[in-house]
Amino acid sequence: RPVSAYIGETPLEVGLRSGNIVEKSTEAFCHQGSCYHCEAEVVAGGGCLEPRVPDGDCARLCCHKVVDTGEGTSSISVRLFNDSGSAGALREQPVVASAVPDVSDDDLTFV
Repeated sequence: RPVSAYIGETPLEVGLRSGNIVEKSTEAFCHQGSCYHCEAEVVAGGGCLEPRVPDGDCARLCCHKVVDTGEGTSSISVRLFNDSGSAGALREQPVVASAVPDVSDDDLTFV
């Protein structure tokens, strides 16, 4: 199911907040881009991130922020990697980037 994101959030923050990404104590995320535990393939919607990521490329989800593209609601879909480097260990989840920068939890829409 899609998960709403705040403008300025990283996809990693969205995934952790929504429970779609679970941080293991043995593989804690550094949130700085150096551990590579949040590396994922950007399946679609990389233009909703800053810096932009071409669809199909890999990116560290802590190093990019969700931005307002000016096109209303956008969708980002990523596929996380497991320990062996093969895609799909965790669920592929679309993230709906809300164009509203300041929304409360009551305004988040889960579809």
